[in-house]
Amino acid sequence: GAAVRRRGRGNVNMTYGELFCLGKERLFQAGVQDAGMDAVLLLEHVCGTTRSDLRAHGDREVDPGQAAAYEALLSRREDSSAAADRGAGVHGAGILRE
Repeated sequence: GAAVRRRGRGNVNMTYGELFCLGKERLFQAGVQDAGMDAVLLLEHVCGTTRSDLRAHGDREVDPGQAAAYEALLSRREDSSAAADRGAGVHGAGILRE
C-alpha cells in the first residue's frame, strides 16, 4: 500500500527506522499500552532481525513484501487492542502465533 512508500520520494521503499516509527505511531493511536515494544517485536519478526539491527541499520530499506507483512501484523495488533478494550481478553502477542 501507499504507507510502505516514502512520501515525496517516488517508488523508494521505506527503511527499518521509518517502518518502526510508522508502526509505533499506529499502535499508540490504537491505544496499545507499550506501542514501541510491540512495534519493534513485530518488525523483528517480519524481517528476521534484532533490535541491534534496527539501531545499527535503521536506514536500510525493507523489502516491499516484508513491509506489507508488517503492516498486516500492525492491523491485527490494532484489532486485538480494540477487542481487548471491548473485554474480549485478546492478548497482542497472540497475533504472532496464529
